[in-house]
Amino acid sequence: MSGLPTKLVGRSRYRALLGVILASFAGSSLGQSFLQGQPGGLEGTGITCEISKDCVFRRNNDTVVVTERGQLVRRGEAGFTVDVIGRYEEPTLATISGSGNVIAVALVKETTGRRAFSRKMVRPDDLDRSYRIELYNPRSGSLIKSFDLGARAVRNMALSQDGQVLMVAAQDTERRAINELIAFNARSGANVLTERVDDADDVAIGSNGFAFAGKALILDSGASSGGYAVYNSRDPFSIAEYQVECSSTVAGIVDEDADSVGVAQIDDAATQQDAALTDAIGSGLSGSGVRLVERARLREVLEEIQLSTTGLTESEIAIDVGRLGVADYLVFGRADRSERNITVSTRLVSVERGEVNSTCTMICRDCENQDLYEGVLNLAEHWAGS
Repeated sequence: MSGLPTKLVGRSRYRALLGVILASFAGSSLGQSFLQGQPGGLEGTGITCEISKDCVFRRNNDTVVVTERGQLVRRGEAGFTVDVIGRYEEPTLATISGSGNVIAVALVKETTGRRAFSRKMVRPDDLDRSYRIELYNPRSGSLIKSFDLGARAVRNMALSQDGQVLMVAAQDTERRAINELIAFNARSGANVLTERVDDADDVAIGSNGFAFAGKALILDSGASSGGYAVYNSRDPFSIAEYQVECSSTVAGIVDEDADSVGVAQIDDAATQQDAALTDAIGSGLSGSGVRLVERARLREVLEEIQLSTTGLTESEIAIDVGRLGVADYLVFGRADRSERNITVSTRLVSVERGEVNSTCTMICRDCENQDLYEGVLNLAEHWAGS
C-alpha cells in the first residue's frame, strides 16, 4: 500500500501530523456512493491530527486550532473561541477538509459504570465510553452537524476535499472483532456507507475514499458534462454552502459575438426576491462575458406578450420573443425552499424553436434568505463557463 495517505493507528503508536497531500478532487459527492477501485486511486487528504497536544490547521490565510483542552480557536481579526467538549469528554482526533470549509473533531466521553465497586477503585472495565464526531465551520465556529457513534471508537477519519463527506474507520469497543468503515453526508447526516473490515487500524483514508486489504472504495464523482462545484459563503458568520450542477455551459451553446441572452423573471416562491434574483443571474452572466439584452427592453416586450395572451408556456414566450428579434436565448428560473435548503433551477431556452438547451441547479444548504443572492451569482458565473 505504498504511496497512500499515512495511516493513523492509535494514540500509543503515532503522535504526529499525517498525510499533507492536497490533491485536487473535482468530483461530486452528490451521488453519495462509493465504487470499487484500486488503492492507487486513493487521493490525499488534509492534515489529520491526534490531539495529544494542540492541533494547528492553516487554510486560506486562516489559522484554526483545536486545543487539547477541547476548544476550537480561530486566530486573526475575526477570531473566536468555542468549547467543543461536554462534561466528561475529551478530544482525540481532528481533521480539516482540503478546501478549509469544514473541521471535524472526534470526542470520547468516559463515565463510571454502575458495576464499579467505588469511585476510588475504578478498574478500566468499569468505565463506560461513548464516541461522537462534531463538524464545525472553521470561519465562524458554528456547529454544522454532530454524529453519535455509540461504542464505536474512531481510529481514523477524513473529510472529502469539498467537505461534503465525512469518512471514518471505527472499532466497536464492546465487540472488538467488529471494525467498520463509515461515511456520512456531512450536511444531511445521512449514512452513505457502512463496510465491515478485518482491522480498522489497517485502513488508509484519503479525500475520496478508503483503501484496505489491497482494494479501495472510491467516492463516485457523478459529475455531468456541465460540471459540478461547491462554493462557501464569503460571509464568515454564515454556514451557507452552494452546490451547483449544470447540464452544459452557456459558453458552449451561445455565440458570444453573435447571440444575445435575455433573463426573464426568476420566480421566487422561497423568499419573494424575484427581482433581486433576476438581477443576480444577469449580473453573473454578463460578468462572465455573455451578451445580455437590456433588462428594461426585455421587460417591456414580455409584458406586451403576456398581456395579449395569458397562459403561455416558457417555450411559447421564447418563440414570441424570437419573432420580435429581441433575443436569441431566454433564461427562466424558479427558487423553492425545503427545510433549511433553497433550490434554484434555471433553464436556457432557444427562441428559435422554444427548446431547452441547458439547465443549471443551485442548492443552497443551511441557507438563510440573505444568503440566496450570493448563491445565484455563483450559479450564473459557473453556468456561464467562459
